Amino acid sequence: FIQSFVGSGESYIVACFGCITGAISCVGVAVMYKYVRGYCERELADGTPFTYDGAKELFKLGIVCMIIPAAMSALVGFAWGVCWIFAPQITAPSNFSVDVTSGLFMLLASFIFKHGAEVREQKHAAEAELEQLKSEAEEEDKSEAEGATDEKITE
Repeated sequence: FIQSFVGSGESYIVACFGCITGAISCVGVAVMYKYVRGYCERELADGTPFTYDGAKELFKLGIVCMIIPAAMSALVGFAWGVCWIFAPQITAPSNFSVDVTSGLFMLLASFIFKHGAEVREQKHAAEAELEQLKSEAEEEDKSEAEGATDEKITE
């Protein structure tokens, strides 16, 4: 849309608007990168995405990935408004869009990972219970075997 402004004689204002828009986008993407990197480092340290903390972090990341683009769009709109004050003949850009798809995907994934963490916890609890039952059964077998040998000795 910047190319449409160049022919209108307002090239300096358009250039400033382009720089401001680019700076806003860079800052927004840098903030999102910080959150994405933190989540990825946590997941790699845990060795699995199926943890409660990982799911909580991914949920936060999904929210951030919806809020940051909306904030960037609002700031770009504000920057356009300031440019319009100095050159009212320029037209507003028509592509003020906010993409929240990746944020929604991360929210959905966080619920799936939370459920996976619950299943993983139940599996570990079942394995621990099975180990306990095995050790109790071994102790019973051992005590029964000792009781049988005691009976043979008394005979």
